[in-house]
Amino acid sequence: MGRAGGERQDCCSRRSPNRGRRPVQYNAPFWVQLLVTGPFMLLTCIPPLRPLKGWLVASQFFYKAEEGKSVRKPAASPPAAPPATI
Repeated sequence: MGRAGGERQDCCSRRSPNRGRRPVQYNAPFWVQLLVTGPFMLLTCIPPLRPLKGWLVASQFFYKAEEGKSVRKPAASPPAAPPATI
C-alpha cells in the first residue's frame, strides 16, 4: 500500500519536485478540441503564406536565381600515349 508509518507518496509529498502542483485530470470532449483547434490552426497557418511567398520570390529576384541545370563531368578520355623516342 503505502510507505511505513502511514505516509502516502503522491504528487504533493515533501520530496516530490512537483510539490503543490496537481496533474491535469480534465480532458475536453473531442468536439470541443475540434471546435477550438480547427480555427486556431487555420488562423495561424494560412495568413502567413502570402507574405512568405512574397519573401521567397523577392529573394529569388534579388539573388538572380535561374533554372537549375544538370552538370555532367566530361567522359574520361583514354590515357595519352607516351611520347615516341627516336
